[in-house]
Amino acid sequence: MKIWYLTSEFPPSYGGGIGMYVDIISRLMAKEKNDVVVFVRDDKSSETILSPHLKHVRFKAGEGE
Repeated sequence: MKIWYLTSEFPPSYGGGIGMYVDIISRLMAKEKNDVVVFVRDDKSSETILSPHLKHVRFKAGEGE
């Protein structure tokens, strides 16, 4: 299954609250071999591949294409 999460809070830029829940559930879903991408509004744009099934994409809100 392909799963995308979109959040405005996510560690390490922002810890606690919904960000921690998204982090936990995304890791659990990826562990079960689901393809998970977490899109995060952040101060800097970046892409991090944590495992073959889990990727974090950070982007600046209101900027870029």
